[in-house]
Parts: sequence; structure tokens; C-alpha cells
Amino acid sequence: MKNQKNSHFDSILLKNRRPLHRAAVVLTLLLFAVLLVNIQPQHALAVAIGAYDQCANDKGVGYASGDTGCRWINGNLNSNNSAYQEGDATVQRLWLNDFVPDSTHTITLSYGTTKGGKHAYDFLTTWNLSESWITLDDRCQDITGCTTAAEDVFSISDDPNVPAAYFVPASRQFVMRGGDLTAATTPTIFSGTYTSDSETRITISFTVGPSNGSLCETKGQTTTCGVVLWFGGHVARQLDWGAGTSAGSISGSPYHVAFVEMDGASVGQRDNQMQLGAPTVAELDAIEADWNETTAQIDLSWTSATEHNVVGYNVQRKRGPGRWKQINPALIAAKNPGMLFGAVYNFNDAAVKHGKKYKYRIEIVYASGAARVSDVVKVKVPKE
Repeated sequence: MKNQKNSHFDSILLKNRRPLHRAAVVLTLLLFAVLLVNIQPQHALAVAIGAYDQCANDKGVGYASGDTGCRWINGNLNSNNSAYQEGDATVQRLWLNDFVPDSTHTITLSYGTTKGGKHAYDFLTTWNLSESWITLDDRCQDITGCTTAAEDVFSISDDPNVPAAYFVPASRQFVMRGGDLTAATTPTIFSGTYTSDSETRITISFTVGPSNGSLCETKGQTTTCGVVLWFGGHVARQLDWGAGTSAGSISGSPYHVAFVEMDGASVGQRDNQMQLGAPTVAELDAIEADWNETTAQIDLSWTSATEHNVVGYNVQRKRGPGRWKQINPALIAAKNPGMLFGAVYNFNDAAVKHGKKYKYRIEIVYASGAARVSDVVKVKVPKE
């Protein structure tokens, strides 16, 4: 009887196997479709990246011919294409397309704060902190509708890991065209520590402009819009962080400003890097000393590149193996204290003798009381 019951049950299964198989296949396909609906929006980037680049500034004031102004590049900033100094801000540009009008989004940026304990980009700032010569046409190069799009700004929070005195005394802002900036998180160390390698991140929230914006276009029945974001990466200064611990002391090109996430989803490798030789620590562009036959004195002149935290200058002189001696009776006050641009200075030394050789250097005095000296120039006073 047991065998007969089993035989009867088997016949029922055989008779219904095909409908059961079909039902299982349909159920599996339905479950797979549900998984696709839930997973795809989390991993697919539904926006087009028009450009993520940075401004190569040639000798510091832009290219004079051909691609005038900024040369927007995806590669490294280096001494062959740029002349950024410590305390300058490299100009960063992010152009995104294919947004739904009036939609809201987030952008996450990451920047190399330290490499081997040396400071690289210590904070983000406004795009024109040091490169104020860049025009609107230059900023919007190759981006249709950019120059007529409405512009919005949003303040960048202080990084709690950077002493307040190190921030340049000027507004630090993100600047956007084609959208309204609504929030920005406090800069936070994402990986590592300041004593080794570290990365800091900040997330920006914004709302895309309406469908009638100049960065929008309509194809068929669908309208999409773009936005453009500008900001600067502040190159860490030796004056702030100490000798040998600033951007100019980092070899190779191991630090960057990167666009890492859009709406929480990774955008892959989007790095704008800085290479050895691009940042320098010089605060004096030039120093000259010449004998003036007419006035029988030595005329000195120097030009400062920046006077952020500079309060003034002293002129030092020596002859032969003697000691350096300050020859100006009082500190020569900086003409633009606290500013990122400098000025031209002149000083005359009549207390010299014919037939003698003299050496001169300029001492730069900072608001903190610290000081450092320039390169040395030599002058020989001719015999009578």
C-alpha cells in the first residue's frame, strides 16, 4: 500500500510540474525586477560630467596668446604650465549636465590636506582669492549659456583643524551658476591624520535652476539643465605651518582636489593634481641693487608678491666677512598688509665708500613677530 500511495502522489506531481515551473520562473523574474528598481538609483550616476578641470595660469597671470587667460586642464599643475605660490588658491571648475529642472542634489569634494605630515591644501576658498585677473568669459570657456546664467554664492565653513589665524582675511565662498547653493557641511577629515597622509571632505547641497535658465536645453519633450561650480584650493604656507612642512616641501604630485561623489554615489577617479615645482614659498618677486653715479649712492628696490601677514621690511647690509647690519632707521611698513598682492619698494644707501663691495638682503617681518630674509644681491662701488 505504501508503494501505491507514493505512485499516486508521483503521478500528481508529474501532471502539475510544468505549471509549477512556469510559476517559479515568473516569481523569480518579478523578484529580480524589484531588486533592479531598488538598486539601480543608488549606483547609477544620472548626470553627465561636462568638465572637472583647473586653471593652469602660465606665469601667474594667464596665457597671453592662443588659449588666453586660464588654460583649463585635467592634468597636473606644474612649473611648466603654472606659477602658483604658497598662499595662492588654485582655481577649480566643475560643470555638470542633464539635471531635472528644480531638482535638488549634493556634491562631495575631497582634498589632500597633508602628505607625510606636510600640509598641502589646508582649506577651500573662493576661486579668485589670488587669480583675480580671470574674466567671466574665461571662467565660462566652452560652456554654452554660462555667462548669462544667474550666479549664487555660499559661505565655506572654517575647518576646525586649521587655526583661525591661518585663514586669509577675505570671504571664502563657493560660486555657482545655473543653480542655488543651499548648504555646505563643515570640512571633516575623511581619512588619516595631520601627522601622516590625510584627506578632508566637504559636501555641498544645491537646487538646479528652473527650466528657462540659460544652462538648460530642450530635446523633444524633455528639458534638462546644467550647473557650474567654482572654488579655490588654498596652497598651504610655510609661514603658517612651519619651515619644511608646507606645500612647497612636498615632492611629486601626491595631493589633489577631487570630485568624489554625486548624490552619495561615487563618480570614479576625478582628480585635479598639483605637482612639485608649482607652489613656491617666495614672497618677494625681485630685489635689485645698483650704483647711482649721479647721486653717489646705491639704489635698492624690491617687489613683494604677497603681503598676507606681512607688517614690513628691513634692509640689511654687510661688507666682507662682517655681520649683517640693519641700515634703515625704522621698519619700512608694508603698503598692503593682510592682502594677497604686494607692492614696489625703494631704499637709498649713501653711507658707502668708493672701491668697496657690499652685500644687501631684505628682511621680511611678519605680524607674528617672525622674520625671514631674501636672497642676497651684491654691488661694487667704483673707485673715484
